[in-house]
Amino acid sequence: MLICPICGEPLTRETPPAASACYRCPNRHSFDVARQGYVNLLARPTRLLADTLAMLRARRAFLARGHYAPLAAAVNDLVWAGVSSASQTDPAVPPAVLDVGCGEGYYIGRLADALAHSGDWRCFGLDLARDAARLAATASPQVTLF
Repeated sequence: MLICPICGEPLTRETPPAASACYRCPNRHSFDVARQGYVNLLARPTRLLADTLAMLRARRAFLARGHYAPLAAAVNDLVWAGVSSASQTDPAVPPAVLDVGCGEGYYIGRLADALAHSGDWRCFGLDLARDAARLAATASPQVTLF
């Protein structure tokens, strides 16, 4: 389901004995799972600008007051309607949702909570800001974050 950003081969989660977990491809490119639970897939430094920690904390505080709770519920309803009507091509592969630009994880965390009762769903969050992945990982451990 995941591919290596260096060579395009599949990434597989490994948990070697007495070591931290990582994602590794057949060409041995490896991406460690950070202590906070996210994985940095940037193969090289980027010049793209990402949200700062202060911006992410301000957003989290705003969202925690419930201002966008109705929007999050509407997004969850739309996602559920879309994925429940889609046909599953390989029953051996669990269905998955990816939130690109997930920020501090508000929406993907709520979606993961909503899908928890619906079977073996996998939820992924992706953000350029390392601080965003850290915050999202601590708030929503059921989401795999990159």
